Amino acid sequence: MNTLMQMGPMMVMEGPNGMHQAFPQPSQHIQQPPPITSSMNRSQRCGVCRGCQCKPCGQCTYCQDSPQFGGPGVKKQSCIERRCLRVLENRLQRDAPTFKARVGCNQCEDCRMPDCQICLVCLDKRFFENRYMTGAMCAKKRCNNATSIELPAQSPQSMHEFQQRQAQKRAYDQAAPPPIHFDMKRRGMEVGYGSMSMQQLQPHSPQVGPPPPQALGHPQGPPGQQNARILAINPAMNYGEFAVRWMFLVV
Repeated sequence: MNTLMQMGPMMVMEGPNGMHQAFPQPSQHIQQPPPITSSMNRSQRCGVCRGCQCKPCGQCTYCQDSPQFGGPGVKKQSCIERRCLRVLENRLQRDAPTFKARVGCNQCEDCRMPDCQICLVCLDKRFFENRYMTGAMCAKKRCNNATSIELPAQSPQSMHEFQQRQAQKRAYDQAAPPPIHFDMKRRGMEVGYGSMSMQQLQPHSPQVGPPPPQALGHPQGPPGQQNARILAINPAMNYGEFAVRWMFLVV
């Protein structure tokens, strides 16, 4: 009964033999997952670009603030090198048309200061070759004599060329490393064996037959040690033959 209540309302129909057949109706309270908006896809890290796969540099402002490198951990931002290029490019495309770009006088003290490396202008200059914020000054600089400029509109041809370059860079980042050949050592050994003769490759088997006549005749060496030298003993030889040969060597 509980199972039937969980299945929802029942629809009773009359069968061919006069019997009633019950068919469960699908419940109308099924919750469908919410659709994924484009903003979620535009802000989600791709995980395959150079920024997503690299390690913290340990030298930027955020790395020096991170507790991993001995900082206080106040800013709570990831390394600049670990910025996802896809998310950053989407942000630049969205904010570049309404960005208030300025050009400094290049004479005051603020203009001579180094760039902050964390604003949109610096990130565009660092990762995209100043593609979207062309000619703009660092957003953190406060020049009193700065003048506003309009950013150049991106032509379709230039955008297509830039997208091709970025696709090539991403394809290079996503490419798998070349396979490592583990048989290099074995091939080297085969080449070394190929230069050797067949006699050198054959294993040295122990001598089974009687010793050569040169060993039984007059061996080279000092006169006092000629009769006391035993060059080889054949284990297959019986005791009588061994004794006869021993006497021959001693005499």
